[in-house]
Amino acid sequence: MLSRYFVSTLNLPNRLEQIRAATKGKCTLVLHGTNTFPDETTKKCIQGGMTRINVNDLVLHTYNKYVAENTGKVPLTELMGKGTDLIQELIEYQMDVMGSSGKA
Repeated sequence: MLSRYFVSTLNLPNRLEQIRAATKGKCTLVLHGTNTFPDETTKKCIQGGMTRINVNDLVLHTYNKYVAENTGKVPLTELMGKGTDLIQELIEYQMDVMGSSGKA
């Protein structure tokens, strides 16, 4: 997990605003490796101009664990249904964190 010291020394969102200004808006800021980011850090990145945040591993972790623990123990349709519900729950949570819920 990111240490609080490390996060505070990054000076988010100011650092991201500086990067954005230096590139004169000619590039998209993309955030990778967010699995250990506290929600507040994600919000600060967005405030600083982050326009894309990859959360694939973050939303699939619980699904992968569920599938690994239950394959062959429950019917396939139940496995797929519950797995989809787990992914949806985590995606909806991340959308709330990022402020994108309810936006098309």
